Amino acid sequence: MPTQVPDLAIASGIATITNSEAGSTNVFVFAVRDTERWHALDFIIGDGTIPITGIAPGDYTGRVMSIDSPGTVSDAVDFSVSGAVSSGGINANWGRWIYASICQHFQDRKDANGTLYMFLEGTHRDDTDLQHWFELRVDGPYYQQFNKGWWDVIVEVNAVITVAKSDKDFHAIRYWTDFVASIFTNTIEIFRYGNKPSDDNTFVDCIYAQDGRRKNLQISHFGQLQPADEVLQASVERHYKTTLPEE
Repeated sequence: MPTQVPDLAIASGIATITNSEAGSTNVFVFAVRDTERWHALDFIIGDGTIPITGIAPGDYTGRVMSIDSPGTVSDAVDFSVSGAVSSGGINANWGRWIYASICQHFQDRKDANGTLYMFLEGTHRDDTDLQHWFELRVDGPYYQQFNKGWWDVIVEVNAVITVAKSDKDFHAIRYWTDFVASIFTNTIEIFRYGNKPSDDNTFVDCIYAQDGRRKNLQISHFGQLQPADEVLQASVERHYKTTLPEE
């Protein structure tokens, strides 16, 4: 396991990494200045160089760290990426990939025994013979450019749970609502899902739950909304956020 802190020097778009332990694996990571969001750029084994490419023009802070060795991290090195000023703008695929990944996340976890049906908002459905189901909704994304070439991406995920009334199992609405709430995990992985040329199913990033400031995992019970409908309803909502670079 590496014990020496590697050195990092950056000049002319090249990161030079020097490590006295030639067999160690080093990763070059960078961050937008004054943020805590770090991104891995590339890795090498031992000494070597890493071209700084694919990053929008701007000012950054870089470090190099050795894998599986907490604490062996180089000093921070400030550097700039030159080039044409970024035109700005989101990737037209982000919203679609996020939505598809959220749907897949819930589909994979909705029920081990297959009795809980999931519908997507706006799709046709036949719930005539169903005893319990939920409808998944995704609002957003909402985009905010916080630095040149970088975007905060926020989505609101909401599920409406419906359960048939039953005197024998009057707490069923509580069970299924809590079950659906458990699928609202702290992180949801985003992949390039779809059938477009750029959709290769590869990993993009994770969206992270935004708790606090009235954005907690929230469960609301509505009871029987319509006298003619013998069902109880509830909802679960949580806000998620990620940060993505322009591509």
